Amino acid sequence: MKAPSGTSLPCSLDKTGLAMLTLKVNDLRKCRAMCAEAGIEPVGEGAMPNLQNERPEGFTLRGAVGELFEVVQA
Repeated sequence: MKAPSGTSLPCSLDKTGLAMLTLKVNDLRKCRAMCAEAGIEPVGEGAMPNLQNERPEGFTLRGAVGELFEVVQA
């Protein structure tokens, strides 16, 4: 993944890795369809409120080692 900017905040209990990563996507519906096609099921609907949007559209996926990926509309 390439990103022009971002902030990495370690938030796992041992402070050595990431427990959650938020991905902003241009087309949330397409991303959801791609996940479904690959057999990746969301573990949650909606997204966490943020300073730019109190009710963002999105969903959450679980990674291979338990990390969470929050996918939100850019």
